[in-house]
Amino acid sequence: MNVFILATAVAQAHFTLVSPLGIEENQQLDLGKVTNQVSLYCQLDANQRQGNGCVNSESQLAKFYFSGAPQTQIKIMLQSVSNSEFTFTPLLPNGSQSQTFSLEQGPLAVAIGGRLDINAAANEGQQQISYTIEVNYL
Repeated sequence: MNVFILATAVAQAHFTLVSPLGIEENQQLDLGKVTNQVSLYCQLDANQRQGNGCVNSESQLAKFYFSGAPQTQIKIMLQSVSNSEFTFTPLLPNGSQSQTFSLEQGPLAVAIGGRLDINAAANEGQQQISYTIEVNYL
């Protein structure tokens, strides 16, 4: 004689729906003029422009707007990028590459600066380097 016993259960999964995170660049980062010489650097942050490679010139912080679910916290993380000629380290207002912010009503404005290190002499003239911004709910 075969006996089969069947057991079942009903389980629940919990979750919270939130608004998608949004990022909008309103103003691009411009480090200004930088001396094309190995081992020099130029940094622009919320406080000032500094470094042995900075040449007196106009500069501006990037400005981004972040949106999402009101009354929540987000963590913004920036990733450095490096190639044979440059190393670029983007910087948040706290001077690091990671910072937590609270979202209230409306978009949150965040200024982003950065540090450019010259690894090798490059072609003179206008240059650009791309960096990645990651945003997550906490």
